[in-house]
Amino acid sequence: MIYLIRPEAGLEQAVMDYRLEFLANHEKYILGSSNLHHFTSFFAWLSQVKAGEHLKCTEKTTPADTFLAICSEDMRIVGTIQIRHCITESLNKCGGHIGYGVRPSERRKGYGSRMLEIALTYCYSLGLSHVRIDCEKSNQASAKTIEKCGGILEKEFLCTYPGYTQTILQYSVDTSAYADRNTKFILPCRE
Repeated sequence: MIYLIRPEAGLEQAVMDYRLEFLANHEKYILGSSNLHHFTSFFAWLSQVKAGEHLKCTEKTTPADTFLAICSEDMRIVGTIQIRHCITESLNKCGGHIGYGVRPSERRKGYGSRMLEIALTYCYSLGLSHVRIDCEKSNQASAKTIEKCGGILEKEFLCTYPGYTQTILQYSVDTSAYADRNTKFILPCRE
């Protein structure tokens, strides 16, 4: 089974090993991780994650839930996913309601779609009837995952930040398709 859990103090080594694998794979970002790539201290990162859960929806801030995806077969973190409760000014430019990433050694095993299905169920339980999910056009695996989970391509646009310029695909997902799913947010690791 794959399930989403909130990070906690006892997971320090597992989270930092997860982070290290991305860095060793020469990846600049760990998507859906609440910027884990920027932190060398687990507890500083955890503090930021916990603080983010209690923000208010404004043009500049959104409450966000960051989860670790764990596969019960080996209890290893296979991914991270962040669910943002509203769209800020920055997320409106590029980002959306959900960001997710899969551990480099665990890609192409179906974990991304399983994580996203659970996240969409959670979004429905939050009262988010439609969510926006963006991905880089060059990341066809992510685009296929979003489409598999009901994503409808709304537009394609150029997203630019200092040091970052990418063509982005913006999807919309109707979460009502996830209304009858398991409310414990647990799914099989593989179908």
